[in-house]
This record gives sequence, C-alpha cells and structure tokens, in this order.
Amino acid sequence: MSESAKEDQEKRSGSLLGYGRSPINVLILAGLFGAILSGVSFFYTIHQPWLGLSFIESDVKGLMVTNVDPDGPSATIIASGDILQSIRGLRSSWISLDKAFLIEDPDMLSSFAEWRKLLSREQALYQAMRAPIVHIQLYDGRQVRVQPAEMRPLSSLSFSYFALNLVALLALMVGAGIYSVRMDSLPARLLLVSGVGFAIAASSAAVYTSRELAINPDQFHFFTALNHLGIFTYTAGGLGLLWHYPGSLKTWPMVRILAIFVSLAWLNEQGQWLELPVHSYYFPVVILFLLAIGFGVTQWFQSRNKPVDHAALKWVLVSVFFSITATMALYFIPGMLIHRPLLPIIWGFIAALIMYIGFVFGVIRYRLFDIERWWLNIWLWFIAGLAVVTMDAIIGLLLPQVGSYTLPLAILFTGWCYFPIRQWVWRRLFANSHRDIGQFLPALVLSMVKREADDSEKWWGDVLQETFHPMYLSRIPALDEVRLQDYGGQMLVPSIRGLDAFELCYAENGRRLFLPDDVKIVRSLMEIVRRTEEQLHSYTRGMNEERQRIMRDLHDEVGGQLLTLVHQSASEKEASLASSALSSLREVIYSMDEKESVDYEMAFSRWRILARERCESAGLELYWPVKDKLEQGLFTNRQYYNINLAFKESLTNALKHTGTSRISVLMDIRDGYFRLEIQNNLAKPIPDTLQTGKGLHNMRSRIQEIGGKFDYQIKKDSFMVIFLVPPDEPSGGG
Repeated sequence: MSESAKEDQEKRSGSLLGYGRSPINVLILAGLFGAILSGVSFFYTIHQPWLGLSFIESDVKGLMVTNVDPDGPSATIIASGDILQSIRGLRSSWISLDKAFLIEDPDMLSSFAEWRKLLSREQALYQAMRAPIVHIQLYDGRQVRVQPAEMRPLSSLSFSYFALNLVALLALMVGAGIYSVRMDSLPARLLLVSGVGFAIAASSAAVYTSRELAINPDQFHFFTALNHLGIFTYTAGGLGLLWHYPGSLKTWPMVRILAIFVSLAWLNEQGQWLELPVHSYYFPVVILFLLAIGFGVTQWFQSRNKPVDHAALKWVLVSVFFSITATMALYFIPGMLIHRPLLPIIWGFIAALIMYIGFVFGVIRYRLFDIERWWLNIWLWFIAGLAVVTMDAIIGLLLPQVGSYTLPLAILFTGWCYFPIRQWVWRRLFANSHRDIGQFLPALVLSMVKREADDSEKWWGDVLQETFHPMYLSRIPALDEVRLQDYGGQMLVPSIRGLDAFELCYAENGRRLFLPDDVKIVRSLMEIVRRTEEQLHSYTRGMNEERQRIMRDLHDEVGGQLLTLVHQSASEKEASLASSALSSLREVIYSMDEKESVDYEMAFSRWRILARERCESAGLELYWPVKDKLEQGLFTNRQYYNINLAFKESLTNALKHTGTSRISVLMDIRDGYFRLEIQNNLAKPIPDTLQTGKGLHNMRSRIQEIGGKFDYQIKKDSFMVIFLVPPDEPSGGG
C-alpha cells in the first residue's frame, strides 16, 4: 500500500464520524442537551399563573392553604388555614376547587375518560386565572379578589422541581459518559438512549408536577406525552441493554421489536384508541418490567460458565432489579391499585436513577462495558472545563452590578488577575491539538541517553506516554505499522524491536482523539530512534573491534617482548620484575574483554593466595575466615580487575603502617552485593588531621568506576577500608 493510500485510510478511520466525537466533546454535547431540557422546563414552569399559595386537601369541600408567600399576590389577603372553595375570572362562572387539582401526576388516572375530564377542568381554571383579577370564595363565607402573577419567581419552585432536573442531568451524563469511551458498543449506545429517555421524562415531569393550581392545558398535554415517551424510551433502552449485555441472547432484532412495541403503546395513548386492562399507561410499562426480569434471568444462566461475564452481570442485575423493584413498589403498583403513589414522583425517579449510579460503580469495580477505571478521569477534565466556563459567566454577571466608583478596580482585577489565570487554565485544559515533532526531540534525546540498553521496550512505552498522555496504555501483540482505530479513539504503535505493540486510548487524558498528525509524529520518532540505535550499534561495534585490536597488539607485541625478557634476564630480580609486569599486562588485557568473567570462588581464592603471600613475606599474621559455602556468582572482567587493583593497594597501605602485626580480611555477599573489608592493627593512633594519600584516592576511583562505594574507618587501634560493589557493572561510573 502506498504512503498516500495509508494516510487516506488513517484519515477515514479517524474521521468517519468526525474528530468531534472525543469523550470530552460527547460530554459537552450531552451537557448542552441537558441544559436545553432544563431551560425549556424552567421557561414553561415559571410562565404559569401564580397566587403565591400552597394547598392540601381539606376535610370539607375545598382546598386548605398551608402557606402564603409573603411577596406573593395573595399576601395580606389570604392566610394559612383558609379554605378555598371556588374561583372565577371576571367573565367566567365559578369553578369548584377539589383534590383533583392537587394530583401531582395525571398518570394516577386509570382511564382516558378521566384524563380528558382533568384537562377540561384545567382548561376552565387556566382561563379563569388568566384574568387580571380573580374572585375566590372562602369556606368562612368571605369572597376576596386577587391579581394573579403571570410569572412565578424562582423562589416559588419546589425542591421536587430542582431534584427532577438534577436526576435528569445525572442519568443523561452517565449514559453519555459510558458511550463516550465505547462508541462502537451496542450496549453502551442503548444505555445512552435509556439515559436520554430518562432525562426527557424527568425534565418534562418537572413542568406539570410543579404547578400551583392551573397550567395551560395544551402544555399539560404536551409535557405529559413527552414524559411518557421518555419513560418508554428509558425502559426500552434498558431492556435492549439486558438483551445484549454481556452477550446477545438470540439473533432476533430485539431492539427493533421493543422500539415498535413502545411506539405503538405511546401512539395508543395519544390517539386514545384502545383502553388497556387495569391501567392504560401503566399496563405496557409493567409488561416491559416483566420482560426485563425475564431477560436478566436468561442472561444469568447463559453466562454461568463465564466467570468474568457472570461477575459483571451480577452487578448489572443488582442495579437494574433494585431500581425496577423500588420504582414498582413506590410508584407504579400503588398507582395501578389505589391510584395514589406511596411517595412523591421525585422518589420514583430517584429509585430509577439507582440503575445509572450502579453502572458507575460497576465500571469502577467490574470494568462494565470493558471500561477501565481511568473513565473517571474524563469526568474530572469535563468538570474542570465547565468550571472555567462557569467562572466566565459569573464574572459576566457580576461586572454590570459594580458601582461607578469601583468599576476601574474591577477592570484592573479582570485584566491583570482573572484573564491571565483564565487563559492559563484554558490552555492547560484545551491546548491546541496541532503538534510538531520538534516539541518532542529534546525529551526524546535525553531519555535515550538515560535509558538502559536492554530496556528499550519499556522505554518506548514511557516515550509514548510522555508524548501523548493517553488515558490508558497497554501491551498488545506485535504490529507492522502505526494505525488508528475506533475513529481515532485508539492508536496502535509497534515497538522498536518488533516484539510487542502498544495500544494508546484517547490522547491528552481523554480530551481529544488521535489524529493522522499523531501517526506522522510516531513514525518520525520511530525513524529517529531506529537510526540513532543503528549509529549507536555501529559505534559500539567499532569500539569493540578497536578494543580487540589493542588487546591483540598488547598480547602479541608487548607480551611477547616481556616473555623474552623473563627468559633472557641476567638476574633473578630482573626476571621476577618482568614476570610481574607480564602478569599485570595479562590482567589488563583480560579486563578489556567484556565477554569474559570470573566466578566468585576463583576470585576469592586468588585474593586469599595474594594476601597470604604478602603477609608471609612481611612476617604478619593473616586472619581470613572462610565460609562453609560460598554464594555462586560472577564478576565481569572489569569488576574483577578494578577490585583486584584496589585490594592490592589496600594490602600495600596496610604494610606501610608502622607497627602493623595483623591483617584481617572479610569477604561476603550480602543481598547480592559484594562486600570486602581489609583491616590492620595500629601501633599508635592515626592523627585526626590525616591527609588522604594517593593510595586511598586510587582505591576510591577504581571502586566508583564500576559503580561501587568506597569508605574507610579510622579507630584508636585499627584502620579499615571497605569496598561495596553491585552485582552488575553499570554503564557509567559512580
């Protein structure tokens, strides 16, 4: 495939549905939709006639006033405890007030005839209360006049109104949040559909359940129909989810069957064609709930041999069945049997919301819908971005209220404090997605210098993490080339050595999708790394070849000349010096060979022989405890050579001290580290002002060169040097 064809394929895979479908953008769109629902609900709720009164059913004919708003139209005219029996407008007849006007939810009415009757009475009452002045007949015989307000204030809205809009937004955002990271999953899409239906149902119910007495009958009918459509959508979406998650029960087009069923049920309500048994609205809902139980039980048995699916399904069923049981017990069954719910409508919606809350905890605990726990990070970014926009709105609302004397101060604060902070936060959250390869080269070069030679796979994963900040990075089987999938939700990247590959999910912690430009950046980085590694390998190979050449020259030329000198020396002393030089040359040559090594036992034996010979020639006592069993291990030639030279230097140092009569050597392996202690006794204390000589400096340099630590201790009657060497030779000196 040509390069241009590859790029075209990547663009199609990343933009089939547009890059705007990143998780954050999906949440933003869902938030806007929820805001529109709440805005519509708020507009039609406050545009209702308002007397400023709260009512309950009275023991006698009429409605009893329980509260009078001190700023409302009825303040000082009607008092708490008064009973309103009837009301009329300027040109209308008297309308009797009874408990039917206090029905919170018309779904409690079991027949179409009752629903039409309520709408007719609402029509009459609404027309009466639209008059400039209404006459109200009280139970005590008084007749008062009140001027209804055309709009009700925000303070008159009940807790139930705000709670309904809140649960609507929560259900919508949970569905959108799960869909935002699993757009290709049918169960996730069905959960989104269910959440949208729930949001429509709850925000619609907030309009007519918050009415004081009267509401425009056309609006009453519209929002009730919208509420029922939302309930049917919510239920059908949940049922479809149970049919397809964690696996499809059958190959039947169940989603379409459910869509047809709820559409017919809703159209039957609106057309009032057929009165259904028991309750014309609740009857189809109960059927859907019973189907949900059947689907759930079937899924349970179908997944019994799949432990992972079984565990996830258990949490889903607990969430769904608890939600269904609570909703049925609190609302639907009492509505069907006694035409009155046990609790207000808000508690029925809260019980239904439990399903969505359960899914959130299911994602955290069981990875429902194969979503990782990092899904919660999306919410953190969304809330942070929302906070910036909210602060903009607050500043915009407050500035017009600032008085003339403090306005210059407010402008200075906004220009010097608020705007810089706001722009900084905005850039951090929503940085421009345009990226250039030059941004990453300094960090790439630095990390290449620091990385371990045998850890290129983990290092490459760290580079990808630092470059793109994906929400999740995991290892996958090997790939040949970089590519996008899931419309840019994931980017698959081969490893440098072709062993594994990496899957990166959602760039910049979920704020954006991966783009074709990201693929180009990865390809450029891989090309740079591979070329650099080739150069490093060439350099290392040349360095090894040169080392081998030097070793051969030393061995053949210098070694041969020293060997001739040993055999042709005129005196034994000269022969001994030549032999010693030849041994040292061999040690230097061996230390340059990185492929060779010396095991611990051989090294300890050589050093013990060396120490015994030195002590015997100087007439000193040697104390060297030998362990019964030595640990197995290897020194590299470089480690052995440096330790050997430092050990010789330490023995020479000990022999220099006047009055030394005993040398103690302790060699051990502790936690994989080689520890060597050489201690000699002193005839007289060493002064505190002792200046470290070249011997100590050489020992320290040699041990640090192989990544070890060197120390010495001066006591009243002894002097000790300590070597501590790690098991593997590092790349650089310490």
